Amino acid sequence: MAHPFYGSVQWQKVRAQVKARWKRLGLGCAMCRFPLDWVTPGAIHVDHVKPRATHPELALEIRNLQVLCHSCHNGTKQAQERRTGQTAIGEDGWPI
Repeated sequence: MAHPFYGSVQWQKVRAQVKARWKRLGLGCAMCRFPLDWVTPGAIHVDHVKPRATHPELALEIRNLQVLCHSCHNGTKQAQERRTGQTAIGEDGWPI
């Protein structure tokens, strides 16, 4: 179950802005650089560089957001956060 934050109007607006900017600039995935115009739209993730769980004040800050392909978001980035001791988020959206 996703945290209500991700269904908020504010998040949806900022998320759309980030994706549009990324596309306009022709940028690929922030981690692997894979061209995002080759990726299924549902497999593009807007990700918090500094996790929302540990930096809630940056949750809607565009400078703290990046676009990742599905593979990097669900694999590389999450593994990296586990290795660096970032706080994990439970199913309820709050830090564990």
